[in-house]
Amino acid sequence: MIPVWGYATAAAAVALVVGLRILRRFRITARLHLALKSSQETIRRVAVRECVAVGVSETARMLVRHIRKEESRAVLDELVIALAERQWEPTSKAAILDLRIWARGYALDHPEVLAVEPPAAAGHGDLPAHGALPASVPSRAEQPGAAPDSGEPAPEAADLPDPAAVAPATVVVCGASGPAALATIRELSRLGHRVVAADRNRRSTGLALASVGEVLPAPDEPSFAACLVRAARAHGASAMICTAADELAALHAAQEELIAAGVRCVFPRLDAVRACADASRLREVLNEDGTAAGSREFSADVLLSVEGHVAGIVPHWQTGLVAGVPTRSETFSDDRVAEGCLQAVKSLRLTGPAAIRGSVTAEDQILLLEVRPYFSAELALSLHAGADLVGQHLRQIYGLPILAERLTALPGVVMTREIHEKFEE
Repeated sequence: MIPVWGYATAAAAVALVVGLRILRRFRITARLHLALKSSQETIRRVAVRECVAVGVSETARMLVRHIRKEESRAVLDELVIALAERQWEPTSKAAILDLRIWARGYALDHPEVLAVEPPAAAGHGDLPAHGALPASVPSRAEQPGAAPDSGEPAPEAADLPDPAAVAPATVVVCGASGPAALATIRELSRLGHRVVAADRNRRSTGLALASVGEVLPAPDEPSFAACLVRAARAHGASAMICTAADELAALHAAQEELIAAGVRCVFPRLDAVRACADASRLREVLNEDGTAAGSREFSADVLLSVEGHVAGIVPHWQTGLVAGVPTRSETFSDDRVAEGCLQAVKSLRLTGPAAIRGSVTAEDQILLLEVRPYFSAELALSLHAGADLVGQHLRQIYGLPILAERLTALPGVVMTREIHEKFEE
């Protein structure tokens, strides 16, 4: 028989848990309420998206009150997009119904907000079923010296501005803790640029590797964008490169403020970023999950211009894996792999840097398994093999044409994990 004090203890524990949850919810709501009242448009844009992410049932009344006085189109657009992405949440309260009716009317008045652009270009449709590419895939002989969807040759290097036209500059690198970020920081420094590394983790290696390190709030915090703009302005940055997908939504919201601060930035479309994170969408574009037995895994760094021209594709075999981490990689050249990677990013309408993971089966089929909107963890190998991906991406950010001959990596260049780590020291 359970003693009376046992029931009292259990009731107290339940009350404590419920009380802590209520307190946490109150704190979140209070923080969002203050963010929505901010005089800075960037903070309000992030705040409305976070309100929806927390749960429309929790924040609908707050949002209904806010839209009555919000005058910024950018903030209202952001809210409509966020609500459209959360249609699955039931309309369980009158405030939610009011919010959805308003959002539908707003979308009808401004159809461009939820419009989706048609897929790019003739001659580059979706991948075949299950991502298997037939042996008759056309040769990629015209790449990277030609624009695949226009048929027009890329400009000759002699006609283009010198790469030194963008150097020296101060460049912010966001998400400075991953391997792609570390390779980007090192390469920018080698090219003569001053690098400001920004990351939420104050112990991030990138903060020590760069000329200047800035610790920022997490990207889902309302103050993230404002702190980033303030840091960029304080250090006189003129360009920004993002290497973390979870920061792209907040950076999109802050783009106008960044431009006003004199910071050039080119980010991928948010619908493309969302498609990369959407498993069902990726399966439509790529193939079924899993890697076939006997297959060879590869990763690839891809750089696509905003006009849809291939700027560079550098694939690497992952010849050694320990717990999913490559310990030995080697660059290679294969037209079919390159064509598959190009079709994938075009189908997703993903411009700028992209990281692709795939495999070649024993039957010589190309399977693409994953696409991410940033350079791969093997970026250091691509750079080590001679492909100027970082430098040419910076040219894109500054609005300069790419130098096609600088984007071709030598096949057969090997980098082991030990060399990779040394490369980033």
